[in-house]
Amino acid sequence: MTIKFDAEKAVKAFESHLVKTVRAIQMELLHDAQAGMTTPEGRQDLFAEGIQAAAGIITAQITGGPWAIVDEYGKGSLMDPNNPALDEYRNSPFWNPVRKDLVIRGRPAGPYTNIFGERRVSSGRAKGVNLERLAVAGKIKDDVDDFLPKYPSHAVKIAFRWMRLESFQRHLNMAIRSFPWARYLKVTNTKR
Repeated sequence: MTIKFDAEKAVKAFESHLVKTVRAIQMELLHDAQAGMTTPEGRQDLFAEGIQAAAGIITAQITGGPWAIVDEYGKGSLMDPNNPALDEYRNSPFWNPVRKDLVIRGRPAGPYTNIFGERRVSSGRAKGVNLERLAVAGKIKDDVDDFLPKYPSHAVKIAFRWMRLESFQRHLNMAIRSFPWARYLKVTNTKR
């Protein structure tokens, strides 16, 4: 009796099998992160990208827009200063040029675009003024939520940590156990 294993077909099929597993991991991660977000806007602004498989590496991404970033890292004086995109944001045209700290402050007079891509116009009357303090004191009536600081949820960070510590290994073990390895074995009778 001769036993042969068709490794080439098995590897291709297993990679396809792993792509499905990575997709399941990605969706679990996305749902866990969305569940941890503290704002509906943050939950809606977080989504799964396509999965890519090349050269034996399978990648999947969770991507978020500005609402997801605000939810994840916070806003104003309560913002997490360890946000990896904070320096880029501070050097972008979206950052208030008179804002030297994390406190939400009034802008200079003129048009500007905020982090959400909205065009606004500032009168300049509150240039440099701590708008958080005014909002908390009830001295701002319109769009008060725009000026209140927000604690970070770290929902994505927590979901990734949970995935790394618990779920990833479980998914990987299940993928290995559920793959039909025997399908790629060829057994033939050999005569003596």
